[in-house]
Amino acid sequence: MDAVMSFGFSADFAVWLRHQSPFASRSPVGGGWREAGHGALASAEMPRRLLIGFATLTLAAAGCGSTAEPTSLDIDTQMGYAVIVEQLPDRISIGFNTNRDAAAGEAYDVTQAVWRVGDGPWNEPPVTCLSKGQRVQLGVTMVENETRPGLLMERVVWLVCLPPS
Repeated sequence: MDAVMSFGFSADFAVWLRHQSPFASRSPVGGGWREAGHGALASAEMPRRLLIGFATLTLAAAGCGSTAEPTSLDIDTQMGYAVIVEQLPDRISIGFNTNRDAAAGEAYDVTQAVWRVGDGPWNEPPVTCLSKGQRVQLGVTMVENETRPGLLMERVVWLVCLPPS
């Protein structure tokens, strides 16, 4: 009751409030109060401070929830050609275009993509089946940019090297 009184409530209101909880250890009878009977909530011997702490944490957790939309897990499948292949010691990128004879295409980093040849087994990176003019199928998704949180960027998550058409 001291905690309730510290918020400036009257003593009568504090007594009423204390006995409104389903965990209260007493119930109204006649003009006074008597010990509650049997029941899981009435007989639970949980200290009030623990209950108040739990309620406070629950409200704080609900108030701190994120309002941001979750990132989509959709993967867009794209078919085309690797018109440019750039292999550096720490990175593999391609110029991707639907036209095999194009001079340039949309740049994709495929360094972290799992890959396979045709219907073969999936392989861990790095991709070793790429060459200029290689027909490929890409699985592209949007991920959060690690260097600029909140900014989404495209990432190739899988790559299939296809036979020529």
